Amino acid sequence: MSLRTFVAVLGLLPFGQLAADEPDENVDLLMQRVELTALHHVEAPSNQQMVLRLARAIYQTRNQAPPLDLARQVSRMNRTSEFRALLQECLQGTSDSNRARQFALEALRRSLPGECIEIPAKEYRVREQIAANQYVGIGIALGKSDNIPTAMKVFPGGPLDRVGGRDGDQIWTIDGDDVRNANLSTVVDRLRGPRGTEVRVGLKHPGTSVVVEKKLTRDVVPLRALREAEILERRIAYLAVDQFQASLTHELRSLEPALRQKGVQAIILDLRNLRPGRVHDVILLADALLPGGKIGTLNGRVLEASPDVVLKEMPIAVLVDQTTRGSLEWLAASLQQANLAIVVGDITPGEPWGYTGFEIKGENAFLMLPDQQLGLPSGEPLVNFGSLDRLPPQVRRRSRDRWGVAPDIWIGSEMIEKAMRTGFKANQVAIEQAKAALLERLAASSP
Repeated sequence: MSLRTFVAVLGLLPFGQLAADEPDENVDLLMQRVELTALHHVEAPSNQQMVLRLARAIYQTRNQAPPLDLARQVSRMNRTSEFRALLQECLQGTSDSNRARQFALEALRRSLPGECIEIPAKEYRVREQIAANQYVGIGIALGKSDNIPTAMKVFPGGPLDRVGGRDGDQIWTIDGDDVRNANLSTVVDRLRGPRGTEVRVGLKHPGTSVVVEKKLTRDVVPLRALREAEILERRIAYLAVDQFQASLTHELRSLEPALRQKGVQAIILDLRNLRPGRVHDVILLADALLPGGKIGTLNGRVLEASPDVVLKEMPIAVLVDQTTRGSLEWLAASLQQANLAIVVGDITPGEPWGYTGFEIKGENAFLMLPDQQLGLPSGEPLVNFGSLDRLPPQVRRRSRDRWGVAPDIWIGSEMIEKAMRTGFKANQVAIEQAKAALLERLAASSP
């Protein structure tokens, strides 16, 4: 640390003056994260703790040990100008301040509770469109075949479907430009656009030799949250959620008559490998599944379920694992505590938060922060809900400090490996265990 900065630390020179003399855009970007986190994160560290983490990480990029009294210095600061000046001085000693900033931000992100990630603005807006079922595009899941961009799936009712596009159509041109060798992100950017705008796409279907150009008008693509229900033996329906979005509860209500007509008596709901849903959408589903009573708490406020219920008198098994996070483990815990669902799988990670994206000015990106605190109907926190006593010792050791929901039926790696040796797929093990538990519950409730 320079003599000038040391004098500033002693209070003989205002830190604001140092920052003003030597402005650095990287300092602005660092402090913007600190301020966003302090304002919105439900379990935010103090500004001093976050700035100290950033400063230590910057010193690490300099291959230098930080001053022994750095923590004491930072603890005495309380003004933004002081924080800025300290970070400015740290960055001045680096050979690449941009790299140092990125390294410091990654260190800060890892130190924060929850999954605090940054997302490019265009990706964040697409996520929001999908969650609201308002995604605008041409209606395909894009991949590659023979290294050529390909419509791996054409969504029913989307723009490409309406002009006769089919699964497997290769995309050779976009607006007359050859895109066969383009990377997928470039193709996605070319295909996306405002609703009502047009794009010309040259398609070649496998087995044909002709490229046919289609003129498409970009529009809202009707995306389904649920995959088609799979009816298992003994009249149990397996429901996998592709993406948690606003339409999920409506889809479930619309599906119920068909399930009952097919004689379905119980449901397996798979909440694995999903991005956590928006809290509002999860509340809608919990309200639909719970026949009255408490859903849980949101920022300390108790949420009550209405008596109107979907899948009435159908036992439910919910599949969870370490990928079931945040609002999804909250939903599983709420159903488990109401004795409405049997939870099957691995323990969940224990992230009792709902997330919102906050714009990072000047970077065309959003910072996802846990800004909503989720609690259980009993008033307990979601963290460490349920006992691990019935789980194997290795699981208790792995999760002794923190977990979310303890499953009623635990599925471990040894069980999966054993089942796979007998011909089962890894994903099928939890489904089979859930099915057996539901059959037992149905038998117990039979007259």
